Amino acid sequence: MSTGQRHSKYIKPFSVSAILFFSVVLCSECPCLSYNVYIGKPNQGGLPSFYFDPLMNYFNSQPDINYIMAQMMPTVLTNYDLYITGSAGLSTSGYYEYSSAEVTALWDYLNAGGRVLFFSDHTGAGGPGKYVDPYLNLLLPQLGSGMSLNGGLLDGGGHHDSIPGQILSDPFTQDVELIRYAGVNTITGGTPLFLASNLTKSFFSYEHIGSGCLFLSGDINLMDLTPDPAYDNGQFFRNLITIPEPTMIWLLGLGGLVLRKNHRRGR
Repeated sequence: MSTGQRHSKYIKPFSVSAILFFSVVLCSECPCLSYNVYIGKPNQGGLPSFYFDPLMNYFNSQPDINYIMAQMMPTVLTNYDLYITGSAGLSTSGYYEYSSAEVTALWDYLNAGGRVLFFSDHTGAGGPGKYVDPYLNLLLPQLGSGMSLNGGLLDGGGHHDSIPGQILSDPFTQDVELIRYAGVNTITGGTPLFLASNLTKSFFSYEHIGSGCLFLSGDINLMDLTPDPAYDNGQFFRNLITIPEPTMIWLLGLGGLVLRKNHRRGR
């Protein structure tokens, strides 16, 4: 065997293992990492900012999560692991409408691996979804999404604890066994995570856009009890920030298979 052949034999498995090692370090939830979240603050319209107070209190309890709340969309989205807003909607009602440049920035951010969460809510009496749905249903296709909000009101009449079958199995619902929510708007398209009590209609779904994720919520009250350890609402929002992309998990598994095959060949 030539020297070049010997080098090839041992370098290939090492290279794959090195790639896997650094991928795991970079993509797994790790106490050495910190995460940055940007919360779009409502101005005159949008979901009242007090809905976000419990979520910010939860983030304050997580030493590895940093956040900022401001009215305008950040000029550099890539500084953030998750962009959350409850103020996207019709400007005629005081909500925030993105400029064409901002829509392009959101599209670029998602395709590069960013994560965006849009909040709506039911469209019943007092439900802000009536201002949000028409706008988001026009914006989402511009971001490459096939999701849409249906309007209406399910599970009204105050807060509810989830029942068996409402929380669907997914990497983003890891360690989420009980949530508290209220009256919901429903979503068509995407991958559902939470179902209304009829166990057929989703009120929280997501979709892969390029290398990133677009999340859509039909209930603002998911944020209400995020600091309460009796519920897993906080854990769920943490997962949206820290859980690696399901596609990345699959690629790491594929890389492991390649590594094992190279190892066998080297015997």
